Amino acid sequence: MANIFVRSPFYVSKKDLGGTAAYGILTIQVDGATVYTLRKNISQTYVLFEIAELLRDYLNIAYDPDTNFYQTHSETYQTSIQLYTSANATVGSPEVVNGFIIDAYGNFEEGSNPTTTAGYMQSNDIIYKLADSDIRIPVDRNNTTSVTFLYQNNIVYSKLIVPSLAYVFEYVSNGVNAYDSFKDRVVQLEGSYEPTNVLLTF
Repeated sequence: MANIFVRSPFYVSKKDLGGTAAYGILTIQVDGATVYTLRKNISQTYVLFEIAELLRDYLNIAYDPDTNFYQTHSETYQTSIQLYTSANATVGSPEVVNGFIIDAYGNFEEGSNPTTTAGYMQSNDIIYKLADSDIRIPVDRNNTTSVTFLYQNNIVYSKLIVPSLAYVFEYVSNGVNAYDSFKDRVVQLEGSYEPTNVLLTF
């Protein structure tokens, strides 16, 4: 699987090993549905397609606070390149690539087709928070087995991460529930929240 950073160019290609192919057809599926079928002539024994911009059209980011999953409407993709002769006969087997669509980009030093197999999906190593506030750590569910929170070298919370073919990211909080604010905590615990100037100042 290849996690595609759709804010950087991403190329898929297939080489004509026998020298008999005239063109290639790229089929792109998103969530199991075919969204693009592109044809391109062979150039110097291979055919090359750039697919990041095409996949980005189908990226609809959403977050489900009830499950702590980072969801996208179109998160999984599959590309298939089949070569054909000038007589429209197939040449060899198709080149298939699949994985997740991620709204991210790579740096110049990473070269072409940037991707990641990291489990921790942030660049910062230190996160500051208030003592009574919650925190959410984004992880790649298919590259992480567990997340453990420590305080003074003692485990205060640990969560096993289950791989998924549907949702790539999960936000792990430092407890069973995570709240964005005092108001959010009261509302989710089915309390009655009445804003006052005293509370807002506090």
